[in-house]
Amino acid sequence: MDSLSRPVLAATLLVASSCLRFTPFSTEPSERDLTQKNLARIAAQEQTLPFSFVALGDTHDGYDELSGTVKAINARNDIRFVVVAGDMSDRSLLGEFELTQARLGDIRVPVLTVIGNHDAIADGPEIYRKMYGPLNYTFSYAGTKFVMFNSNSLEFPHVAPDREWLTKETQSREGAERLIWVTHQPVYAPADIPNGGSKEFYRQLLEAEPVDLVVHGHLLDYALGTYEGTTLLQCSTHEYSAVFTVVTVAETSITFSRCHYDDCESVTPASEMPE
Repeated sequence: MDSLSRPVLAATLLVASSCLRFTPFSTEPSERDLTQKNLARIAAQEQTLPFSFVALGDTHDGYDELSGTVKAINARNDIRFVVVAGDMSDRSLLGEFELTQARLGDIRVPVLTVIGNHDAIADGPEIYRKMYGPLNYTFSYAGTKFVMFNSNSLEFPHVAPDREWLTKETQSREGAERLIWVTHQPVYAPADIPNGGSKEFYRQLLEAEPVDLVVHGHLLDYALGTYEGTTLLQCSTHEYSAVFTVVTVAETSITFSRCHYDDCESVTPASEMPE
């Protein structure tokens, strides 16, 4: 090989290796097991009532909007943790997950997520499990049990929701005085396979077992209402709205403040969600 060929070959190999490392179709995230790590951070907090957490969803590829929300959250001193109701990506590409997580990782308090339907395309579930962790899990905070679950029936037919698991975790309070669900699909109108029965399953479970609050994403508009006697917080699509909600849990009440960056207003459940 002549002396001129060596630099050309070296440059070619460098470019090729870079393409392999940064291909958008990789399934190897730079950060792993974030759910477990953030649950450990939550467990280490002094858990007292009242406490406030942030709920938002459907950030997709609205990175500028998410950066603005991160700045607004970090400017507050009353937030214990953040829950994201799915769709951290738009097409389940690793690069999208990474760009979103780079911003979520800047939040000073722990961040917990559930998987959305946009996170469940092709290799999305594999990336999600590696980067975050289980698709269904629970944790408790100051007498409040949070049930975080996968509700994407179209992407996980006959698997999501895991009805046996969700029923068990809803019935088993484990000493908690309050129960909050966090998921992606709206329980009053979930996207489902034909004759899947998810909506009826949720309705019957909520009728039988009192749930204090359901937080969900998926839909474009913001809403705070009731369904089967349960308060529902529909987060709206953050990519377009740049809206998040501060949820404050007290001994006998749960209150809400809707925020667009640092502009916040108190909101109350308005009406029954549409069937």
